[in-house]
Amino acid sequence: MTSTTPESADKPPLPDVLPFDDFAMDCYLDEIQRHVGRALNAARLMDKAIAMRRSLGFNVPPSPSSNAEGQRLHEKAFDHAETVVSETAMVAQLIWPKTKNGQMGPGETRPERDQRMKFAEGRGAAIREALSVPEDSPIRSRALRNSIEHFDERLDRLMMYPPRIILRNNIGSKDMITGIEGLEEMHLHHFNPEDGQYTILGESVSLPDVTRALQALDRQVVAAKERLAARHWSATRRPWDPGGPHL
Repeated sequence: MTSTTPESADKPPLPDVLPFDDFAMDCYLDEIQRHVGRALNAARLMDKAIAMRRSLGFNVPPSPSSNAEGQRLHEKAFDHAETVVSETAMVAQLIWPKTKNGQMGPGETRPERDQRMKFAEGRGAAIREALSVPEDSPIRSRALRNSIEHFDERLDRLMMYPPRIILRNNIGSKDMITGIEGLEEMHLHHFNPEDGQYTILGESVSLPDVTRALQALDRQVVAAKERLAARHWSATRRPWDPGGPHL
């Protein structure tokens, strides 16, 4: 005699999961390539904005025109830096998917969630193998992932208790401000162009290291897509036609 839970009684058996084949791989590679491209473009624009900001110098007192332009470039630099962080975090999610303790999606049952996470585990491993991504890649930085996954929770904790000090969008050394205990966690967004460290609520990542890793990954994605195309051509080529298939 077997028993069923209301959930299993109401739901039909789960369908068989489709394999993570070349079609699926190509789709994920396209997404990775898209986010990598956006991140690299933002990194170039960030460097340009910072270089232009430095070229203005720091007049004492600043002229109204240079002050306004400096503020505009300052904001642009942070806009682009945040794009680098968020787009790279998306890349990390595609390459290293969360495979444990995941939340159930809307209308999703626990068995469906478990099946989905098992699929994610397999496709993540396949993508990492295809791209030869090292496990210690800067792209996998916890600071990057937390910037989009747990940002609200960390900001809540900082806002709940005194002294409730928030340091936002500062460019320069983190020791430019002194005399405040626990200062590290109070930097909502901070960038030090001298070493390339970008800090979000106490967690830092080297944007130059991330950029170099993204450039290498971009080349790997191109190579992987070329291998997929060659495999598809080989599979569809007519054996009597050395020139390949005809449309």
